[in-house]
Amino acid sequence: MGFNNYKILIIKLGAIGDLLMTTPAIRALKKAYPTTHISLLAGKSSKMTVNGNQYIDELIECDDYIIYKARFLQKARYALSLFYLLRKKKFDAVIVFHRDWRFNFFAFLCGIPERVGFDRNGEGRFLTKKVMVIGIKHNIDQYLEVVKAIGIHDDGRDMDFAISKEAENVADKMLQTGGVGKGDIVIGILAGGASNIKTDMPIKRWPLENYIELSNQMAADGCKVILLGAESDRPNADAILKHVPEGLNRGRVSHNILDLTGKTTLEETAAVMKRCNLIVAHDSGPMHLASAVGVPVISIFGPTDPREYYPLSPNSYYFWNVENIKCAPCYKDGEFPDCQNPICMNAVTVEQVYQKIGELIIKRGVNN
Repeated sequence: MGFNNYKILIIKLGAIGDLLMTTPAIRALKKAYPTTHISLLAGKSSKMTVNGNQYIDELIECDDYIIYKARFLQKARYALSLFYLLRKKKFDAVIVFHRDWRFNFFAFLCGIPERVGFDRNGEGRFLTKKVMVIGIKHNIDQYLEVVKAIGIHDDGRDMDFAISKEAENVADKMLQTGGVGKGDIVIGILAGGASNIKTDMPIKRWPLENYIELSNQMAADGCKVILLGAESDRPNADAILKHVPEGLNRGRVSHNILDLTGKTTLEETAAVMKRCNLIVAHDSGPMHLASAVGVPVISIFGPTDPREYYPLSPNSYYFWNVENIKCAPCYKDGEFPDCQNPICMNAVTVEQVYQKIGELIIKRGVNN
């Protein structure tokens, strides 16, 4: 199957982390067929993830709130308008990076002749090229398997995220104003996330009291702690700041904690991350963003299998303390159980994360 001069549609309405993990496959496709015109159908809530991506020729935005949250009739009307829009563009091929059969069916209805995607539990019946993923593989590798099925060699597993010079300058100014110096050890803390337009996933979050304790320990050691997240993560940041001690032997801890929660765009957040020695996060979109910009990440997993999602940036490390927890991983085909006591997340202790931070900082070097 040759794709030279094709018009190709890629469908991926996922959250930030999901979309980021498709970028190595998109890059491989564009490099294999430079004359191919690649259009990406992405959700309004995550489109900023691919702004400036040099391997995407056209971004088609859809309102994923309607798709995932609206009533049936509103969904149907919107799907019909999207259907007419895509049919007019007369795509030669479509790559569906969803596993749900409904996306495959939608591609079929759009009249796109060549349709490539996943065949999960027989859900690929509307595809012309079906890809089965056997065994446990990282999502990046799963997406690469799809493009490999059409004869394309992968171009590595690094994710693509563009950061403008303007965003770099904003990040530099924020850190300078916040008292972060060139020789400081900078630790990024991402206590929120694990939420997207489709669903909120508190079961994936490391307990907030653990982030509070860890932030205070790192600040007391003289590290600069940067709190990052969206405006919706404001309660987490407020709780961390509320529990900062008035003073410790090594100086006032509050001087070592800089709160940037809700104050940065996604691009500016990535620029701040690049200036961190290390990021601490649970399985979330910001975790993948940190990995995309090449920062070491200590990640904490429980209900999801880290072998499918762990950060691939150098010197990263993940905790998944589920050896004696029979119910983990409990995430399956986009669904979590109604768990009120995520013992898998509580199994990772502050002391374990604190010690690993020390090991990785020494290994990487303060000024690297």
